[in-house]
Amino acid sequence: QGDDATFEMGDTARARVRRRPPTASKMISPKRNLTPTPAQIYTSIQKFEISQVIFTQKEPRTENFTSWFSINDCEALLRRGNTLIMKIVLSSALSGRYTISLTFVPSYRPRDRFGQFCAKGIAKNKSDLWLSIEIPPNFPVGKYNPHISIVLEANDDILTHFHPKFIIVLFNPWNTGDDAYVENEAVIRECLTDDVGTIWRGTHRQMTPLLWEYGQYEESCLEAALSLLQTLTADECRSASSVSRAIVARVNSRDGTGVLMGSFKGKHATGMHPCRWNGSAPILQRFYRTRTS
Repeated sequence: QGDDATFEMGDTARARVRRRPPTASKMISPKRNLTPTPAQIYTSIQKFEISQVIFTQKEPRTENFTSWFSINDCEALLRRGNTLIMKIVLSSALSGRYTISLTFVPSYRPRDRFGQFCAKGIAKNKSDLWLSIEIPPNFPVGKYNPHISIVLEANDDILTHFHPKFIIVLFNPWNTGDDAYVENEAVIRECLTDDVGTIWRGTHRQMTPLLWEYGQYEESCLEAALSLLQTLTADECRSASSVSRAIVARVNSRDGTGVLMGSFKGKHATGMHPCRWNGSAPILQRFYRTRTS
């Protein structure tokens, strides 16, 4: 088909093979059969196929409390400043110079590109490639779909892979380069890691303590919180203050698109009286499930 031919390789990869058109002095006889055999097609496809991509985290997840979250279809959950390890398994051995690119595509805005990491190397008959990526401490937080591409410099062939699972990047209060850094460990425990605490209600003259279950590690709670950031730009997702303002604005629903609508009077046929809630998890789970306040 013209000068380019595209080979489809299942749902995971695509390779483009460029052909040079014959010159006038070397025209091929029309009687010659140019149709490749099935074995030739299979061989061409096999050497460019990505069989598997595996993401792991260098730092133990128990140290930064990311192992406590209950999330489906998440390949890696890490904090800014952590190191992400990517292993690419090829269907056959690769030799020569190559360039690997990893692009973070926001799940809620697939046309955007929030970050790209590249590395070059020389393979000597290798069927697996490794890439270590240190997530910058100012990287935009959010939920991403990884997009991997490999360029073979010998012939400019390109192999792409859209990973079916996603990666989540969170703030890191233990990293001094993160603007969410907190020096006091007791404050981190109270504001981040503890899933139960005390809130106060009433007036400034008469306050009443109430035991509250934050439930940040429960199913769908983190996804619900991340979904509140889908209108922010990349620069806004870098800033802890911008993210905090966005969440506060979306929690208080004034147009019906937020999490809660405050109403202490009248009937609550489609909702629940504010005094009956005793935790955040049921609120976020209901919002995430119905996308309504």
